[in-house]
Amino acid sequence: MSWPSYPDRKYIKRPKFGLYLDPDERARSWGLRVHGLGNFTSKVKDIPPRGRVLNEYALLIVQEGEGTLKESNGEESALSAGDVVLVAPDWWHLYNPHSGKGWRTAWVIFDGPVADNLFSEGFFTAGRLAKRIELAGLKYLVATIDGMIDRAMNFPESQGLHSRLSAELYGVLARLMDWTEFSHGDQRIEASIREVEKSFVEEINFKELQRSSGMGVTPFLREFRRVTGNSPKSYQQRLKVRLAKELLSHTDDPVSEIARKVGYHQSAYFSRIFSAKVGMSPIAWRMSTK
Repeated sequence: MSWPSYPDRKYIKRPKFGLYLDPDERARSWGLRVHGLGNFTSKVKDIPPRGRVLNEYALLIVQEGEGTLKESNGEESALSAGDVVLVAPDWWHLYNPHSGKGWRTAWVIFDGPVADNLFSEGFFTAGRLAKRIELAGLKYLVATIDGMIDRAMNFPESQGLHSRLSAELYGVLARLMDWTEFSHGDQRIEASIREVEKSFVEEINFKELQRSSGMGVTPFLREFRRVTGNSPKSYQQRLKVRLAKELLSHTDDPVSEIARKVGYHQSAYFSRIFSAKVGMSPIAWRMSTK
């Protein structure tokens, strides 16, 4: 697995909402990289009213106050102290505190093959965790993230900083796994996911995929998104981009050939999709991994 660099992200001391990091080479071997951290109190006016889509995973922990999580299908979930939200790449979401009250949250932005595996194997799914974290567990998670923030702010140039942050994030995710039930979801959805993973470089008839599952359109899309964090088409694009990253990093094939190998007939369209998902062009990605 090769990793992107984020040249536009700069370290900020004592930021209002959090800090963004550019993990170094040592963090690659961990399979899990921390790109951002925060622990802050916010009000509705502090948060953009529009939803957003991330290129990485994110973990949000509500410490105090109440709010709402909204997903792209229009579903809303109430959030309060002890709730944890997991965000997957390409998953549209919007969360806000209730008007006039505000809330306090801690968050981490991360990526890597370990995170990919945790989601694809069903240990985590995008959305609010079904089980609210008890007080002792909440304190542990927040204290760990606070320690990560302090370390990154006070020793930004220290050797091994990003490896240490990766190791501490392992602990946070492992503790979350203890509090959640392992569930792959509906077996019909699992079969559909396997079909997409087997044929993602080819044209997929998503209507036929849904019909073959024996589920209605709405429950099929809802369950597919719950398990993968993506719609079927976005999940296919995510797999294509992942393969393209590998080919760009480990081969000298021209971009047009890589586009063809991952199932895009037009290299310009492939480049637009890749740039939207990754945040940089295929050529820039290749240069960043050399």
